[in-house]
Amino acid sequence: MFSKLLCTDVLAVRCIDNLIFIAMGCTLYIFNVDTYKFERKINCLYPYNIHGIIEGPDNKLTVFGAHFFCTYNIYHKQGTLIGTVYQEILIWEVNYMYHAETASVLHRLQGHNGVIFSVIYDPATQLICSTSDDRTVRLWKVSNGKNNDGNLINWKEVNIKLMRTMFGHTARVWKSIIRNKVLITIGEDSLICNWSLDGKLLKKVCAHHGAAIWSIDISDDNKSIFTGGADGAVHAWPFVNNYIQETVVMPKICAYASPKYVSYLSSGNYIIFNEDGTLLMFDRCHNNQQETLYLQKYSTYCVMEVSLCHSYICFASRDGYITIYKGSIILQSVCILPYSRERWLTAAVLYEGLLVCGDRAGNMYVFEYEKFIPCNEKSVSGMDLMKQKPIQTFVKVHGKIGIQNFIILNSKLISAGRDRMLKFYELSKHENTKLLNTLHQQKMPMDWISGHLKLSEDILVLGFKEVEFTIYSMFHHRILMRVPCGGGHRSWDYISCHDITSHMLYGFDRHRKKQWQKCNSFYNIQPETR
Repeated sequence: MFSKLLCTDVLAVRCIDNLIFIAMGCTLYIFNVDTYKFERKINCLYPYNIHGIIEGPDNKLTVFGAHFFCTYNIYHKQGTLIGTVYQEILIWEVNYMYHAETASVLHRLQGHNGVIFSVIYDPATQLICSTSDDRTVRLWKVSNGKNNDGNLINWKEVNIKLMRTMFGHTARVWKSIIRNKVLITIGEDSLICNWSLDGKLLKKVCAHHGAAIWSIDISDDNKSIFTGGADGAVHAWPFVNNYIQETVVMPKICAYASPKYVSYLSSGNYIIFNEDGTLLMFDRCHNNQQETLYLQKYSTYCVMEVSLCHSYICFASRDGYITIYKGSIILQSVCILPYSRERWLTAAVLYEGLLVCGDRAGNMYVFEYEKFIPCNEKSVSGMDLMKQKPIQTFVKVHGKIGIQNFIILNSKLISAGRDRMLKFYELSKHENTKLLNTLHQQKMPMDWISGHLKLSEDILVLGFKEVEFTIYSMFHHRILMRVPCGGGHRSWDYISCHDITSHMLYGFDRHRKKQWQKCNSFYNIQPETR
């Protein structure tokens, strides 16, 4: 993502050939679309603000400041679409052959319950899109327009019907644009929403550091999206449109079992752990069963976790045992949690030679990794267990629900739970003993922090807010993506390939269907440049 920081609200953006025209106040700034290099500044329309930029005939560019209309777009010199403060969309006849002082209204479109801020027409899809003060986005279908020239529409003869009304913004919706069969809208709530043309909300991203987003346009080569906001910045986003969702029916072997956990492995295959203690491995491409393992110790109660590298599988039992498998066969090590009322492991991490564990009661225990008991369970005696006491204990770190996840960021340890908080720790050495010191905490824009994902230059915090799966960037300090999935009370997993392609696996329904969602990140995750 590229970001250009200017000085005030960016009210209009227009891409024409290899130039980006940016309106700020009464000044028009011109940048190169490939290098983002500043080309020229033109002072115009003083003392009024520029609210729109139009590419006119004969290579002319028109800028305007509106008192009553927020947008003014002309297509093919045939008709003008106007949104009014009277909740109507007017389509006027424009005839360049005759210089009449008045023009007749061809169509009046009604339906919005507030001021209409923008109206666009997309010739490729023959759709009109309007945005309004009522927080809705409406799509209107244009049909039956006849003209000898296939590229032109006879607006006098068209039929226009309301096709979709979409709700997704939480405040006024300023503008929209349609490209590659995707509708993108921006609003006062700082959201960029990505819609399919059948009205489905695909993704929404909070941008411009929470400020209102005033303007949007897409480059002629359909590779970049440009947005301007009230934070005085213009952001350039790579335009990626590849959203795929699949529902796969589980194999018949699982028809009478109750799946409890699902997860991806580093090979790309996925595993399913059933409540009866059976671990199944499947090929992701062909959905064929590859391996089966019965774990009797974990047939009554089990917590399963997969390592960040997706190569190790860890199981925890009710009596405090932890078993780690590599390749689903070899037992690596066994350790015992201290006795407590709710002695259930909920999260663990290896950090600077320490094993840090969290239990269901919300306590955090710190063990020295070098003093682990060997993997032979028969060698675990009562005397050995006494020697495995934690060197540190943190009580009720994240409330009654317990610790959900540990993150390592820039040599700092972070704990997360279902209290919306991230708590930071650092390592200190005292008399040849490693100890953790508490630093600070950070509130997150999600209710349930469930996991994280490390990228080359970022760490993504994964969690749930109500019924949406949410991805938060620690580098950009904003939400990158939201995916409706029904909520966090289900097993799920998320992996990223080459920091671009994302795969999500989640949930089971009552018909024993496994749903897994496969999609490309709509907004590529790259360092921000100013």
